[in-house]
Amino acid sequence: MRGRWMVTWAALAAVLAATPAAAQVAQMTGAWRGYAQGVTFNLVVEPNGRFSEQEIMGQMMTMQTGHIQPLGGDLVAFVVEDWQPRTRPVYHPTGTVGGYYTQEPNAKPPGGTWRILFNGPRSMTMRDARLGGQVTFTRQR
Repeated sequence: MRGRWMVTWAALAAVLAATPAAAQVAQMTGAWRGYAQGVTFNLVVEPNGRFSEQEIMGQMMTMQTGHIQPLGGDLVAFVVEDWQPRTRPVYHPTGTVGGYYTQEPNAKPPGGTWRILFNGPRSMTMRDARLGGQVTFTRQR
């Protein structure tokens, strides 16, 4: 009987610990835009925790999609499941003049662990928990 209570209390504690982080993901639902070091970030978070993000710098653009995993407290992880571009052109010089291009695969983006701070209903700041950089986003819708 005592073992049952321990399992029940452990399960309840896990649910209570996850609730603030899950609520944080729910607060992130919507379309967001942020800027950092010349890069524009367009982030869309769905109510089920799925996300898509576009990063644009000049003529270059990348995209990634996946899901947000609550880690407890104010931490969330962006788990990347798909990304574009999957390949990139690489130039191979031959001799003293000329050469050719081939396509080589791009590695899967690492996603990341972020500390989320809501500055109000239309603004949030995401600080990279590992590298320390941050991006402030404004809610678009």
